[in-house]
Amino acid sequence: MKPANILVIDDEEGHRESMKMILKNDYLVFTAKNGWEALDIIRYEPIDLITLDLRMPGIQGTELLKEIRDFNSDIEVIIITGCGTLKSATEAIRYGISDYILKPFDVAEMRSAIKKSIKKKSLSKRQKELIGELEKLLLEEKRDLEDIFSSEKREAVVLINLIKETLKYSISRYQRDDIYYIEFIKVLANTLEGQDRYTRGHSDRVNYYSNLIAQKLLFTSHEIEELQISAFLHDIGKLGITRDILVKEEELTETERIILRQHPEKGVDLISPLRVSPNIIAAVRNHHESFDGNGYPDHLTGEEIPLLARIIAVADAVDAMRSERPYRRSLTLDEIKREFKMTSDIQFDPMLIDIILQILEEERSLIQ
Repeated sequence: MKPANILVIDDEEGHRESMKMILKNDYLVFTAKNGWEALDIIRYEPIDLITLDLRMPGIQGTELLKEIRDFNSDIEVIIITGCGTLKSATEAIRYGISDYILKPFDVAEMRSAIKKSIKKKSLSKRQKELIGELEKLLLEEKRDLEDIFSSEKREAVVLINLIKETLKYSISRYQRDDIYYIEFIKVLANTLEGQDRYTRGHSDRVNYYSNLIAQKLLFTSHEIEELQISAFLHDIGKLGITRDILVKEEELTETERIILRQHPEKGVDLISPLRVSPNIIAAVRNHHESFDGNGYPDHLTGEEIPLLARIIAVADAVDAMRSERPYRRSLTLDEIKREFKMTSDIQFDPMLIDIILQILEEERSLIQ
């Protein structure tokens, strides 16, 4: 693999040379003693990451940051400075820096920050490639199906085929990488949800509420990873449901309700190519089970319902009640707490209801 290109910008020759010595075995290192020299380099060299001192002759740090962002917003930037202030840090953050390190720095900390930033850039590039592949596949699928389905049905079929092909493409092209894997799942969920203003960001919020619960349960990092993937994927089966049912403002007919209740099983069919763990499969399949056995699709009761599914069910309910819908306003936090107290031990796990009620009180301002 070709090494990443790093540009070190600092007016102190000693700092430039020491950075070059530290990084040269892993990266291709360029150096610049001021902003003008740095801008000339990024015009002619494909720079991946810049380390930048804020106080230099000529173009000052934040002004140079703006010039860099205007020229190429994909370059990662790490501030390494001996004159850091709260104001300078705040201004730098506005320009999307990757990290902010004060001199004298710890070499291990600096190398770790650079490694993470290069990883971030690589993930961003992969995501853009996948989005491009999504768009390409969408155009191809639309052409193939143009004369076969009505517009609503075609939309669902196109998306299903699109996801299956993109998942197959992503797995065959890239090695499994846990950070990338979760990022890909997140981008996928957000891309699909972006089509409907009422569900936009839903999986992100379910993931957020689920993680608040997981923290109370002292989940391991592996358990949290599985919960995150489950949260982002829990509603992916709705791709198989026509839009007229998903956004219908009136009460659903019995037939429509039966169709909508198929989405957990459709979700399991869709995520099979991802080679996810059985825990994630079970969470996607069973996140609409009820604690009293009246849920679907398997009518599980109590602790027969997988824990990840029980957590997502509670988080899903929080977001549903907090979100405005065509047919009702969003509920207040006090109204949500009353709803949960009424459904504890019926629809939801009472242990998790106790936890979410505690969270709603503790995190009132955040959730509001």
